Amino acid sequence: MVKVSISGGIGSGKSRLGSLLTNLGFQVIDADLLAKNCLDLVTMKNAVHKKFPELADLDDLTMRKKLAAIVFSDKLALRWLEDLIHPCVQDEIIQFTKNYPTEVVFIEVPVLAATKDYDFRVVVTAPMELRIARLKQRGLDVLDIFNRISSQPTQEEFIASADFVVDGSAEDVEFEKAGLQLIAQINQGSHE
Repeated sequence: MVKVSISGGIGSGKSRLGSLLTNLGFQVIDADLLAKNCLDLVTMKNAVHKKFPELADLDDLTMRKKLAAIVFSDKLALRWLEDLIHPCVQDEIIQFTKNYPTEVVFIEVPVLAATKDYDFRVVVTAPMELRIARLKQRGLDVLDIFNRISSQPTQEEFIASADFVVDGSAEDVEFEKAGLQLIAQINQGSHE
């Protein structure tokens, strides 16, 4: 099995590429969704509540929003949360790939450091203005957007780690062509 990470800054178009690949018949795993599922585990919640007691009596949605506000404005808190959740996410990815073995599986991985154990690394890029506009459409406020973007590596750092780069701002036809070209290159590279 060939494992391919899809990473890039928030709002760059990772989910757009994931949707395209899913529509083309490929298996795509969303690590963000797995992280949310892990955070719902009682042991994880207890650890979060112990670290941040002010979140203990909140419903899950409010707790996640307030936790995001904390960790995206505090790099140490973000690292603590990543260290807590990433082992669970990795276990989920391993189980998922065991249960759904396919020749190629794509995993949307927002954290650059987590992409090192993949056969290929795809980075999706987009201009900052477009990324900010997309994040505003998701309902994030300017401070939250700034905190999230500044907590991530730069686009140049993402690109430096990439085997393949996809323009997340491309028009639909060009974006689909780029996706098909990506698949061809991965297939070629995995058979060499």
